Amino acid sequence: EQKEIARIQQVVKLAFQDECIVSELGAYFGDPLEKPCGHCSRCLGDQSPSPFALNKNSIDPTIWEKSIILAQKYNI
Repeated sequence: EQKEIARIQQVVKLAFQDECIVSELGAYFGDPLEKPCGHCSRCLGDQSPSPFALNKNSIDPTIWEKSIILAQKYNI
């Protein structure tokens, strides 16, 4: 279970980071780039989404509360 949680944390970190996505993926697979790629969404200026950017009023309150608790528990 801890291994799966760690894998999920890695995916969440990648999704919400501000750095070059291609560079981060390359580093993960042992082939880091010397500089940002220049063509991924982050390099083109798109901001990474906030994990809490969803409008909590559009989500079932029970699910929202559980999501916040899990995010805090697993540091994501």
